[in-house]
Amino acid sequence: MAWIVPKYSNSLIDKAGAFMTKPKSWMEPIDFENALEIVENYRASHSFPLLVFRMGLTHRSKKIDSEAIVAQRLKRLSSVDYKLQRFPTMRLSHMQDIGGCRTVVRSVRMVRRIVTSFKNSDIKHKLLRTVDYIKQPRDSGYRGIQWHPFGL
Repeated sequence: MAWIVPKYSNSLIDKAGAFMTKPKSWMEPIDFENALEIVENYRASHSFPLLVFRMGLTHRSKKIDSEAIVAQRLKRLSSVDYKLQRFPTMRLSHMQDIGGCRTVVRSVRMVRRIVTSFKNSDIKHKLLRTVDYIKQPRDSGYRGIQWHPFGL
């Protein structure tokens, strides 16, 4: 299977993302199709890096908790559109949650061990940001640790 690679510049990706947030009734069909192609290519180009990261997460998680559940997802196009509408100054090329993966384990201690396993590895990702929602849970009750890696 050939993996999708980005075909467009970040400035074109950002323009297409901004275009997609406009009312659809104002668009010419060809303009919409062009913008959609650019956004879909950008979104799909995250599939391979996401798979690589998920495989590493699965390996580490299963070593610590044999019952770990690991999943991955690409943000749906409608969710990308909605997020860009909610945050009008956001550039699509800077949206940090186009793809994501998670592991669910039986205890906070196991979560911490998985985090340590990644930090001590020779992983090729650069860590842009870590958000610890275990120390400070969200109002919704969500608890977890979010990593925002960059590059492979």
